[in-house]
Amino acid sequence: MTTPVDEREVASHLAGCADALHVSAPRWDDVRRGMRRVRRRRRVRRAGATVAALASVAVLAVGVQAGMLPYPTWAPAVVLPASGGPSALAGQPTKGSLADDEAWLAAFREHVAGLREDESGGETWQVGDPADVTVIFAGDVAGHRIAAVEAPYRWGMVEAPQQVWFMGPKGAEPSDMTKHLNQEPRDVMAVQFGPGTGYPKAVERTGWLVLTPDERTVTLVGPPEYAADGSVRRPETVLEPAQPGIYIWSAPGDVGAVSVTVAGEQEMLQYSGGVAEVPVPAPLRGEAPDDGAVSSALGGLYAQAGLPPSGAEPVVLWAGGPDGAPAAVLGLRTPSGALVIGAFHEDADDPAFDGWLAQDLAAVLPADDMDRLALAWQQQSTTWTTAPEGDGLSGASRAATSVGVLGPVGAVTAQLLDGGNGSVVATTALDEGGAVVDAPGARLVRFLDDSGAVVAEVKVRPWSETVGAPLWEP
Repeated sequence: MTTPVDEREVASHLAGCADALHVSAPRWDDVRRGMRRVRRRRRVRRAGATVAALASVAVLAVGVQAGMLPYPTWAPAVVLPASGGPSALAGQPTKGSLADDEAWLAAFREHVAGLREDESGGETWQVGDPADVTVIFAGDVAGHRIAAVEAPYRWGMVEAPQQVWFMGPKGAEPSDMTKHLNQEPRDVMAVQFGPGTGYPKAVERTGWLVLTPDERTVTLVGPPEYAADGSVRRPETVLEPAQPGIYIWSAPGDVGAVSVTVAGEQEMLQYSGGVAEVPVPAPLRGEAPDDGAVSSALGGLYAQAGLPPSGAEPVVLWAGGPDGAPAAVLGLRTPSGALVIGAFHEDADDPAFDGWLAQDLAAVLPADDMDRLALAWQQQSTTWTTAPEGDGLSGASRAATSVGVLGPVGAVTAQLLDGGNGSVVATTALDEGGAVVDAPGARLVRFLDDSGAVVAEVKVRPWSETVGAPLWEP
């Protein structure tokens, strides 16, 4: 029997219980940090909430939330504000090819209820009771076994309703299903599967599975196509339902960045695969760079372009720069000839990543002879600090006064001019066509050949905080 208790009375009672049990209640700072992690990781929106408690359970509450005592699954919980649910999907019969396999579904509910999810802040989330697990979807899709559930997850007295995707190889037993990702309850669920998206890595097929409670227009968007003029297009294809409320698209291998929209609203946009290791080609100009750092930077450039490894040819246009802060201009040459370009430099002051390359520029250039390329970009500078909450390092990035330049073949000198009266801010010799120079206020660069004639002139591309964002977005 439940008995509503006045919150002030509960608070006073809990304080007395804490003294009696010699268990300290969690510090408010710890709870606040934990809630921030919960909201960030589980994407729970805020709103009002009401709380009810069992008087007999109040005595245990302090020890429970401090992690000292087990919390019974039958006891009431404090539901996180506006955590959502139940969804329209949860009120429908299970979808998918395993919908009528009662034995598999029952064992899967037991499996889900038995899983504990430990957060870095010390929180442990668990459903606890298999009866609370609603299986929205379970079935084999394009070489995968995929399942989706909706259930109330608890950490002590705190409860957060969640929708969770599970994955395994085709034909997997319930105990072999692995958690893929989670979100707050929604009426439409969408998940990507395939290489680079988690599990299983052995299945070389990329795809989307979309679940809707009724008939809706589901559109596949992408992968991006780069035209010779440097423009980017993302074709759209309307998907037909495989069964009522089930939309499936798949393709062999990694196809690049694809997303889905449902009734015109984008459900999710993510790169369909990760290019973990990119073979580093010899630089067209300059010195050989550090392969590990450049391979990682090229992988990031593939992700920004939304291209799979087969979708473009990696090139190192130039590598050089001052001692202690080497720079590199990297590119992805697409089938049309358009060039996805990225400029990077080593952040020697970064205390967390040895040899990590900071990105200064990302752009798409029209198809042209790479020997004619002329480029100038502003570098970035990052000030690293230790986060006050002990969650690791954080950095504040800003535009630096240093400018990177890369001129066409034949250029030996670069003049950097300001944006006012056009006076020369700095002049630098080029090392196989490129250089990095400190030039505050530089807005224009002229490249000169050995006779002093101007062979190219370009504006300095300013550094932006959006460097690293997807290049295919409008």
